[in-house]
Amino acid sequence: MGRVAAMMKKALALIIRGKWEPHLSIDQMEEIGVASFPVVGLTSLFTGMVLAFQSGFSFMKVFNETIYVGSVVGLSLVKELGPVLPTRVLLVY
Repeated sequence: MGRVAAMMKKALALIIRGKWEPHLSIDQMEEIGVASFPVVGLTSLFTGMVLAFQSGFSFMKVFNETIYVGSVVGLSLVKELGPVLPTRVLLVY
């Protein structure tokens, strides 16, 4: 948190002094957001496959049905792993 606060302080100081260059910010947003899509996509794909396999096996064993696997995997990825994936992407770069 200390490094984030220091970065915010430095950024605000540069904006106030008029030394902020918007094109550099846009370039970094593109690099972090758009360029990281393949990493996020592959991570989501393989995580979804593992979740589908494990939940499908469990649903078949307990309920003798696998109809809800897609819903469970979709909700799990969005609710549980959604906040974690951007952190992983930032750590990769």
